[in-house]
Amino acid sequence: MTPAAVGCAERVRSDVRTVRWLRLGAGGVRGWIRPARPPLDKGTHMPLLPPIGAEIPCSMLGINSSLKIRNAPVTVDFRGGIKHRVDVNPNDPENSVRLRVVGFKISAELPALNGGGVATITIEQNDVDVDPKSLLRVAQRFPPKFENIMVLPFTMSIDQRGNGEPSIWTTKDPAQLIGMITQFPPKGDLYQLARPVELVDLENPNNTGLRI
Repeated sequence: MTPAAVGCAERVRSDVRTVRWLRLGAGGVRGWIRPARPPLDKGTHMPLLPPIGAEIPCSMLGINSSLKIRNAPVTVDFRGGIKHRVDVNPNDPENSVRLRVVGFKISAELPALNGGGVATITIEQNDVDVDPKSLLRVAQRFPPKFENIMVLPFTMSIDQRGNGEPSIWTTKDPAQLIGMITQFPPKGDLYQLARPVELVDLENPNNTGLRI
């Protein structure tokens, strides 16, 4: 999601708009995830992994992200953050941990287009993460390397000022952002969307005209 400065969303499509954001070059969507506080000290779970129960907030930032809305190119800055709580991964407790998402939101201002008002696009967590799927896995011990998979079901709203209620979309299947990082929390690392994400109209689930 993606997201954000964490960006991995490549493209948003509908029958009346195409939104392209956080795309900074071929081969992937680039974004930055920065810790909101210094990295945690070595814990008791494993020297390379954060301790069980820790809550780790990261800021998300995507500067000069390109979008295309109704064939009009615009540039926006996505800002927001994500917060994880570290859980045991019963499938591989020695080499990995689960990351429960306890907060996720990014947003950007959209300039006025084609005579319309200024709009805000917001992507955020759409429900409590009761069965965490996000994972942090040790891929290499020396030098340290981790695979971080963020599994993010989310809602996306486009709110145009003076144009009534916002349009609200939700993921048909969760987005997956994947990053190979050398430390956790990450610092300025590249995350990529594993596959395109379809979104459905919250009021009309048969309408799947929007895609990231």
